[in-house]
Amino acid sequence: MPPPATAAPAPRAAAAAPGASGAIAGQRRAVVHTKGGVVKRGTIEDADLAGAAFVLHGADGAREEIETGGLKAVFLMREAGVATPAPPPDARRVQVTFIDGRPLQGWAVATDHPVGFFVVPSDSRGQADQVFVYRDAIRSLQVD
Repeated sequence: MPPPATAAPAPRAAAAAPGASGAIAGQRRAVVHTKGGVVKRGTIEDADLAGAAFVLHGADGAREEIETGGLKAVFLMREAGVATPAPPPDARRVQVTFIDGRPLQGWAVATDHPVGFFVVPSDSRGQADQVFVYRDAIRSLQVD
């Protein structure tokens, strides 16, 4: 008789190709920033950040549907002890200024998606390894 099946450990979520779309495979810790200044923390799983909505699971287990129309950015957090990722080899340096005046600098492969795009932040002090920036929350965008 074969031994009982055991669940394999969950693989770390694959990083989306920055700029490819808003798709996130697997589970990721996320910090959601709204245009109105509200910040929400939790996890997302197999989400399309460029879609109309996605589900955020809070630390208390609460499930909240987040409509993307009111969002400024979603910060995808790296796991503790994981080094800052290198920018993709085909990425270009970008400077985003949000409608509230806050800046974000980093690298993006593409910035032409109609809803938004991924930025790999250049600030190695932070814990975010990717940020999905919503186009309608941008005051200015400089691509070098």
